[in-house]
Amino acid sequence: RAKASFGRKQTCNKRSVVPRDLSGKLIRSEMKVFRSLAFVTMLASVVAEGDAPPKLWRPSGKKVHDPWKQFCGKTLCYDLLEVSEDATEDVIKKSYRKLAREWHPDKNPEKGARAKFQKIAKAYEVLSTDGSRANYDMMWRNPDEYRKKYGEYYYKIKPPPTDATFVVILILVIISGLHYTVLKQRQEEYNERLTKVCVENKGPSQGGSLKVQEIHKLALGRYDGAKKKGKGLKTDENFEAAVKEVLIEEDLLAAKPTMWDTIGAKALMLPVSVPKALMEGKKTHESREVNAAATTSQMREALVANTGHEIGVGASAVHEKGKRGKNQARGPANRHRADLGSAALEGALFPLASPDVDCQK
Repeated sequence: RAKASFGRKQTCNKRSVVPRDLSGKLIRSEMKVFRSLAFVTMLASVVAEGDAPPKLWRPSGKKVHDPWKQFCGKTLCYDLLEVSEDATEDVIKKSYRKLAREWHPDKNPEKGARAKFQKIAKAYEVLSTDGSRANYDMMWRNPDEYRKKYGEYYYKIKPPPTDATFVVILILVIISGLHYTVLKQRQEEYNERLTKVCVENKGPSQGGSLKVQEIHKLALGRYDGAKKKGKGLKTDENFEAAVKEVLIEEDLLAAKPTMWDTIGAKALMLPVSVPKALMEGKKTHESREVNAAATTSQMREALVANTGHEIGVGASAVHEKGKRGKNQARGPANRHRADLGSAALEGALFPLASPDVDCQK
């Protein structure tokens, strides 16, 4: 340019006096000063109004007693809205709008977005008004007041269904154990009393028996200790051991009970024991019938041997009718026959007691 404008009058540009790098630094420094002044002015205005600067939110992690979920459940409503406990109404509203836009199910495709949005809406409903907020603060800080107003919550645990067969078997086992203890105690008491009676050598007049005295004599024969008389043997353990040996040999001590003697074992063995008892009862009944038939035949033989006449079916029937009573006999003739039948039987069975009975009549 200098060469091209040779001969022309040189002019100086004012902007070219300050270099470009230096002018940029000046502008940046001026901006910093302006920002700092603005921040200082804002702080001064806040202090002049008497309000403290807003605090940064941090999760408190406090657990709330709210089993009936009247408010926000176990989570603090302030933590759901991400505000501090002393936040103003405007701060709560701004935080709610921000979180509502973030977690609205139409804008957030995550699975838990709807549940999170509902919790945020419930928290804002609790803290939006002064009355509900004051009530919430009082309730979560005083769990006893919450219990007085809403009651306590208890978890009801339902046990799994139990098999009835298992319950019955368990009851039988418990009852059998108790029954076995009782049987064992009775067995020990019986053996102790029997041994004591034999040691004291009680006769029939003292509540004992001749067998007791016999056992006492046998024990004295086996007794190796010093011969003591009277009450000396009652306290001698060696003599008591000798008595027990004799009782064991004579098989007079009560046997030790087993589990098969208990109620539970007998109840379990009912399907086997009942048919067995029925069969034994049937056999007993048959043997009784046989014995009765033999007795009847012996009676007839005795009647024939004593009187020379055999009693027939008619006489037996008359005798049975006579045993039922005279009031059941119809007419004087039947009553007379009943008397004759009874007299005939008595003469056949007891000929020495009634020798003058005339069976011909």
